[in-house]
Amino acid sequence: RRGARATVRAGRGCGARDARRRGEAAARRGRDAGERRGRARAAARVDLDDEDVDAGYVPGRDALERVEASGTARSSSPGEVWVPEDLVDLRGKSARQWSPIALAFLGDAVFELYARGVFFYPPAKPLEYDLKTKRLARAEAQDFLLRLLIDGDALSEEEVSIVKWGRNAAYGNIPTRLKGKGKGGHGTYRNASALECLVGYLYVVDRARLQEVMTIVMSETAIEGALALSSK
Repeated sequence: RRGARATVRAGRGCGARDARRRGEAAARRGRDAGERRGRARAAARVDLDDEDVDAGYVPGRDALERVEASGTARSSSPGEVWVPEDLVDLRGKSARQWSPIALAFLGDAVFELYARGVFFYPPAKPLEYDLKTKRLARAEAQDFLLRLLIDGDALSEEEVSIVKWGRNAAYGNIPTRLKGKGKGGHGTYRNASALECLVGYLYVVDRARLQEVMTIVMSETAIEGALALSSK
């Protein structure tokens, strides 16, 4: 009987040691997996305080494909005007409750976003993107584009009233180059602000109509004429 009990105790001891070894092996595997995940996160992490630049870094193709697959954005093809998503909530109020200067403030950003979208194709250097966008957003170019809409009878009666409303607002930040007698700078700047007011107004009340207007404004011939004028 004593031999049998010793055998049982020995068996229990072996079983305990085996279980302990299995537990230690599982813990090592967990630590190794954790270290691998930690290294992967460290490799993918962006250090916002690091002043060094890794010019050769390019995201992996699989990461880019996951971003494209998960998003809803659609890039525009040549000649097609891209439409930004709806970001403004008026909370049931009328856009007329905002001042024309406030609408022009919004329209300025929307107009530039459209311009950047148009100039994004074909690929170019950032400086070229920036220069083209700034030239198209100059008062002289926007004045030209507004006249294109008015002379072409492209605007409805309500839209013309928005233009007049925006043009008659009290703008005080006229660029120096437009000031002075005989330059007509005040009128040019007011026209540019009126266009931005219209764009801001349509952005919050009628996105489909904004698309129609911006298709005219961002057409190839319109942009060519505006850029030629603003480069003088």
